[in-house]
Amino acid sequence: MTDAAPPCPSCGAALRVVGDFLLCVREDDGKRVCRTSLPCPSCGAVWTVWADRPDSPPEPHPFPQVIRKREGGGGS
Repeated sequence: MTDAAPPCPSCGAALRVVGDFLLCVREDDGKRVCRTSLPCPSCGAVWTVWADRPDSPPEPHPFPQVIRKREGGGGS
């Protein structure tokens, strides 16, 4: 990640880097790559960026309930 957190695509607030990583297979190249979790403290949305593409736009987290539960936000 770069030093500045990207803005939330939903509300524009700065996303928070929590240090959680999720190992995923990227569809466009078939590589196994980590995603960095970026929860939004303002609207509660959870986003990710590819660890090897830190300047790419945030994408919706595939398992936001896991991050919300760890952050104390409940979830199912």
